[in-house]
Amino acid sequence: MDVHKRKALLEEAARQIRTGRYGRAAALLKQLSDDDADNAEVRGLKGTLQLQLGDLLAAKGIFEGLAMEAIEGQNLQQAESLLHEYLAVGSQCVPLIALLARTYEAKGELAFAAREYAKALDKLRGYGAKTVLFDVMFLETREGDAELAAASKRHGNVVHLYTVQPGATEAAPPKVQMPVPVVRASASLLACPIITDH
Repeated sequence: MDVHKRKALLEEAARQIRTGRYGRAAALLKQLSDDDADNAEVRGLKGTLQLQLGDLLAAKGIFEGLAMEAIEGQNLQQAESLLHEYLAVGSQCVPLIALLARTYEAKGELAFAAREYAKALDKLRGYGAKTVLFDVMFLETREGDAELAAASKRHGNVVHLYTVQPGATEAAPPKVQMPVPVVRASASLLACPIITDH
């Protein structure tokens, strides 16, 4: 399919979704997908269509895949936009809330990241999660630490991580780096991941 025809079909599929003609949109997207199943624009419109149809699980898979590809390609603005589109409808999806937080971290927008982590903690608490173990370390003071700490306290059983690095020499003591004080105080437990070269 030539570029002009693909563009016209994409625009028409988007218009059909906007006007609520989902059957026609699905037919156009199938035609486009048959021609190039990996096309990100086609996949994005399929995700939008699934959201409109209320199939959050199918939409989640599409949006998560596209956002991960955007992050890997350092297109963080696109990843953020995709995640916001999904979360506007599927606002209870903790994995995508956490992915949005990681996207904000990569962009250097640490206060926004902390808010999203706090939101994820509150959702997990609402779902009855007994324990939450962060795989993100909060070792430097940043805007939003207090909000994250408050969510950790509300949850009541959050494990935050610290690091231990060997000393410069065998005789030197190891270097321990704890979470920032407000986050450390909010944790029910602290844990140290063990990372080896083996």
